Amino acid sequence: MGKTGISIIIVLCGLTGFNAFADTVMYKKVNEDGTITYSDTPFPGAKKVILKEPSSVIPSSPPKSVPVIPQPVVKKKKHKLSILSPANESTVRDNSGNFRIITKLEPSIGGIYTLDMNGVTYESSTGVFDLKNMDRGEYTFKVTFSNKSGKVIASSPQSTLFLQRASVLFNNR
Repeated sequence: MGKTGISIIIVLCGLTGFNAFADTVMYKKVNEDGTITYSDTPFPGAKKVILKEPSSVIPSSPPKSVPVIPQPVVKKKKHKLSILSPANESTVRDNSGNFRIITKLEPSIGGIYTLDMNGVTYESSTGVFDLKNMDRGEYTFKVTFSNKSGKVIASSPQSTLFLQRASVLFNNR
């Protein structure tokens, strides 16, 4: 067959609407155990099934990736607890043994201040501790601040103060 013969076959196929997938014939049989057998050739007990359109699997496109927008990093405010008064290693002179420790939390939030001084604990909601009738001597202390749920938010550095009182033994001097 020459070039002309092939060209005629191609033209005839195009004119008749030749489609390799049109009206595909399959044979189907339901077996006694319920399984189904398919074939493209006839076999005993099989029924003829005409497929109008080809079975094909169209691959799904991969999901479009959603760009991840980075969230701004929110820095937690770091709280700072300072002892405003008395200054570290200062001397307090009070014959009645009274002195005041004043602290400040920045930024300020609600909670409880705890003063630990020479193993004794005091609490305050304002950060001001008024101590009365204390014995003379050296006091080492530290203040912590806890939020309403009890978590320690900030601590002050350890400080020392010296309390001087007049001696009871030497009142006349």
